Amino acid sequence: MEPLNNQIPQNQPPLGFHPDQEPDRVPLVDTRLTTLRRPGEQNTVIRNSTLIFQDLNQLTLPPEIKKIVLFLQDACVKLRQLDSSITQFLTNTIANIVYWLLHQGEWSYSDYQNVSHYIFENYPKKVQTLPSSEFFSLKKFGKTVARVIEFYTTVWADWLRQSLWSRSTPIDECFGIYEKLPYALARSTGIFTSNEHQPTFALTEHVLRKWRNDEEFCQQFLSGVNPLHIRVVRSENEIPTNLCETLKTLNDPLKETKYRSVKDLIKDKKLYILDYADLRPFIVREDINPKRYFTAPTVLLCEDEGMPLHIVGIILNDGKDVVYHQYMSHKNKYLLAKMHVVVADQHIHEFQYHLGFAHLLMEPFIVATHRCFSEDHIIRKLLIPHFEETIFINSLARAIPDFTDFLAAGTVQGLKLITKFYGNWNFKQWNFENQLRNRGFNLEKDNGISNYFYRDDGALVWKAIGEYVKDVVYELYKNSDDELRTDGQLQKWLSELTSENHANVGTFPQVITRDELVSVLQTIIWNGSGLHSAINYPQFTYDGFLPNRPNAIHIEMPQGDHDISDERLREALPPHKDSVKFLLTFWLLSLPSEHHLMNLVAFDGTVDNEYVKLSKEFRRKMEDITGTINQRNQERVIRGKAAYKFLLPENIACSVNI
Repeated sequence: MEPLNNQIPQNQPPLGFHPDQEPDRVPLVDTRLTTLRRPGEQNTVIRNSTLIFQDLNQLTLPPEIKKIVLFLQDACVKLRQLDSSITQFLTNTIANIVYWLLHQGEWSYSDYQNVSHYIFENYPKKVQTLPSSEFFSLKKFGKTVARVIEFYTTVWADWLRQSLWSRSTPIDECFGIYEKLPYALARSTGIFTSNEHQPTFALTEHVLRKWRNDEEFCQQFLSGVNPLHIRVVRSENEIPTNLCETLKTLNDPLKETKYRSVKDLIKDKKLYILDYADLRPFIVREDINPKRYFTAPTVLLCEDEGMPLHIVGIILNDGKDVVYHQYMSHKNKYLLAKMHVVVADQHIHEFQYHLGFAHLLMEPFIVATHRCFSEDHIIRKLLIPHFEETIFINSLARAIPDFTDFLAAGTVQGLKLITKFYGNWNFKQWNFENQLRNRGFNLEKDNGISNYFYRDDGALVWKAIGEYVKDVVYELYKNSDDELRTDGQLQKWLSELTSENHANVGTFPQVITRDELVSVLQTIIWNGSGLHSAINYPQFTYDGFLPNRPNAIHIEMPQGDHDISDERLREALPPHKDSVKFLLTFWLLSLPSEHHLMNLVAFDGTVDNEYVKLSKEFRRKMEDITGTINQRNQERVIRGKAAYKFLLPENIACSVNI
């Protein structure tokens, strides 16, 4: 067996911690779609765990790194009997970590390189090779692996194998299996816990009880996994003809009333639409068995005159001129149509908003900040807490082959979805406030929709971030806007962000005044904290119950004038092998952050006294916001809604760190 290179490069910087102490950072390195290779082997070799650990034993590793490797080796041994695929995943991760360790990175930019059938068009710049400062802490790394072990060593796997995926289990009984599940998983690591330290997954329980309900279905587009997609209808031309006709003719048999005219509903901002047109170019894959079906649906919603937000009709745009609605006699077909909607929403959320927007678009700002500002610059200190661990988690995602292949369209088509998103993305238009306005909403709430908890709670955090940033900027540049032009480091940062040869953020706005600087810094900090937390942390709560948000549909929408059976509907859900990977992913992504807005520390108390005061004032505002949201949640529960806890400051991670 020919050994790997067994020497750490001589120019490697000091590791920065004693092997007998808890390190602040695990200094490893970056980012190719590859694993360790022996001479002559092809790129992207995934070796089995035995060979990988034989390779590692031949490396001269520092004691602290050796400790991590031994920990992961032990984890692989424990998991091998439970799921060989997760063992292979961990093994591949270890191989990439050691590869990064042997190839020290610097703060330089790189384009995404096309690999095999992956075509990266119009993607933002990324770091060329992961710098050693950007790794998880040892504690964070250990907690992540422990979370995997926890997932597999609970009763989870037995319940899934024996009950939910049993062909004899009616779909209505599935929730009974899940009802106990969050409590078994959460024991001490649930994302939300009460003062008594008992897990309180009220949101999950709420979903279990109400997932079939149309009102709950609609509410999840306002306070669930993806609150970024619903928009106000501004013109009748936006509504497909058959949905418009349904709206004009459909009666409510219970109240014996008709909808008002389409013109009046649009005028009063009472009509809303969910359109997944970006999925229309994509096809059902023939290389997967069973096939994973998905469509590109359009959904018309209405909230008017005492009626809560509800579905007017669904069209799947699958070549069939069918409108699915709550009054149709085929109840299971209607439920299957709603499942098609959430499968489409999974794709737009996961690829465009979560991965494309919240994760990858942060990276050029992180690289530019490290390259352009000295460590003692106040703007750098302001931003750095909102960049921690982001590049590592992005690099890890890039190193996992087909990391989103459990979604129906697959990773390759998903990358094209991201390309489509980048073609329309604009930095200024995608801040919290403008993104709402572009969809017909605003912070003044003068549109007709109610219960938009993401907007309502997000506005509090967005405003507080803006005030905090403004205080810092005006403390740094006290006298006039001219001081921005004389700050060479700031000007280098602004120039590098728009330079084609550097960060190349083409839509980054011109910054001349202090207020303009406040606006861009507020946007960057919000995107790295509130935005990511709002679309990441709800995933296990809502996606953890597969009938509520499946990742794929495994039967075609049946034709003909007949309904489908409960058994056939159950067969539409993902099989066990797909669902375990899907659910494990969201269980991992729900790992709470130790660094949240309630304990944000950006400045050094020994030299930054004025800024420390501003930071303390920000944390005080977070306490006030917590009280306001808690009061709102009490009122929401009384109204029969689920409490919205994802934008409580204690649940907002400071950075994209998972």
